[in-house]
Amino acid sequence: MSYRLKGPGIPMRFAHTNLVATNWKKRAHFYQRVFDCTPVPPERELAGEWLDRDGLSKANLRGIYIVKIKKWQKTNDV
Repeated sequence: MSYRLKGPGIPMRFAHTNLVATNWKKRAHFYQRVFDCTPVPPERELAGEWLDRDGLSKANLRGIYIVKIKKWQKTNDV
């Protein structure tokens, strides 16, 4: 899934950004408040051997997707 800007200007596509934070809830709240982003539940918690193989022994990733909906047009091209 990707998003395209509506309106005139240079055509561009934005697909994904990953942010790393020690306090992901505080960071997500900032993006919701400042950029009017919307959380997409559920909260996710990822762990396991597949993550350990990347050199992150016993890692545990937690967070939530947040998206900017109002100014972006949803498209199905990947």
